[in-house]
Amino acid sequence: MITLNKANYLFPSNCEFYSKDVSQLGSLLTGCKYDVIVIDPPWLNKAVRRKKLKNNNGYQMMSNDHLADIPIQSLLSDEGILIVWCTNSLSHMKALTEDIFEKWNVKLAAKWFWLKVTKSGEPIINFTEPPAKLPFEQIIIATKATYTNELLTKSNRKIIVSIPSAIHSHKPPLEEVVRPYMKGKDGKKLEVFARYLLPGWTSFGWEVLRLQHECLYNCS
Repeated sequence: MITLNKANYLFPSNCEFYSKDVSQLGSLLTGCKYDVIVIDPPWLNKAVRRKKLKNNNGYQMMSNDHLADIPIQSLLSDEGILIVWCTNSLSHMKALTEDIFEKWNVKLAAKWFWLKVTKSGEPIINFTEPPAKLPFEQIIIATKATYTNELLTKSNRKIIVSIPSAIHSHKPPLEEVVRPYMKGKDGKKLEVFARYLLPGWTSFGWEVLRLQHECLYNCS
């Protein structure tokens, strides 16, 4: 338990974090190479924009051009794995896999799905045709353009099933499911736009301690 600005936060062991805007990512992590990078971008979204205008919570949404400016290409190791949480928007998917990936010098390796279910195991909402809301999110996985991970490629269309958090946009940690596909089992790991800390990870973003506040835990 650490006290910062008169508030208490729980810190896992062996974690590193930067409570900074992602525009500072390149300058603060110069020379660092990571074997796994997870990024959950604040994609542009009309419904989310309306919600933010009401409560002013969360990251400011980012255009695809600004997202492409994040220096992923210099932070990802040669045999590293890049994991991007993506909405079900066809325009976002196209921009990510065609334009942003090209600037990051990575290529699509696999697409996974996170299926969100209730405690009884049913999808949280019905499956419908886009652009309606769907009970799953897409996990887009890439590697450096010069590297091929055959095991990862064979995992295409893998489905991860879990009960979602009650906290908006809280994604489940992916370390356990991605570890079998890592070249080194104990590699360096980075999460961008992070909202919580994980042991053995570097977390980066100005909401990095949001889900570490003691009010979210039973500390008795």
